[in-house]
Formats: sequence, structure tokens, C-alpha cells
Amino acid sequence: MKWFMMIIVVIFIGSCWMVQCVQASHVLHGSILEVFVEQQKLRVDINGQMVILVLDEQVLVYRDSHSVAVESARPIMPGRYQEGLFFLNEKGLVELMLVSYIVVDGSDCAQRRLYHYNIFGELKEVEQLPSIQKEFSHL
Repeated sequence: MKWFMMIIVVIFIGSCWMVQCVQASHVLHGSILEVFVEQQKLRVDINGQMVILVLDEQVLVYRDSHSVAVESARPIMPGRYQEGLFFLNEKGLVELMLVSYIVVDGSDCAQRRLYHYNIFGELKEVEQLPSIQKEFSHL
């Protein structure tokens, strides 16, 4: 899964550069903490540092190679943030965003788990959920 996601990202970036839709001078990776649509800004955690990124007026936002609205990059829920790759132009504005939130259910009869992956397809966290038996034991 890791290599598959990386190949998709490379193909997408390469195709964008071929049609000259992006001339990124810098690429950042981080978790999107807040989206300020009206101000065209994002608050992002990059390696433990809070950074405000300013969006270009014509920013392109993609999830799984589909164009999406900037608003779709908002947090999933408190404490659960989407990851992004942010391509900055020569003015320091974000002109392309690739966003991702990958969770896979790994439950079996004995245990319930959610596997969280980063934008590169690498395992980031395993979340242990209460068993179904515990949830319904009071009935």
C-alpha cells in the first residue's frame, strides 16, 4: 500500500508538471488542523510546529486523484486530522494540495481495531476499540 500511494503521488505530480498546472518551488507535509476558507488560509502542524499556510486564489485540491473543495480538508473530528502535501509557488502560496485520511478496519471476532495510515501509505497508528461484547453487556 505504501508503494502504491507513492507511485500515485509521483504520477499525479508528474502529469501536473507536464501540463504546467504547478511549478512548485517547495513542498511541505503536515496535518491540517484548521481550514479558514474565507481567509484562504490553513493552520497546519508540520513536524510539531504550527504553521499558517496561505492559499493561492487558484489553489487545486485533490484527494485520491479527484478534485475536491478546500473545505473538505477540515478535521474529521477532534484529534483526527487529515494529512496534506502542500506545493508552494515562488511567492510561498499553496497552489496544489494533496489531502488524505486513510483508515482501515482490522476487526476480527476477538478484537476491534482501526489502522490509520499517513499520506504515503505508512502505518501511523493502531486504535484499539472496545469489543462488541463489552458494548452490549449491559443489555
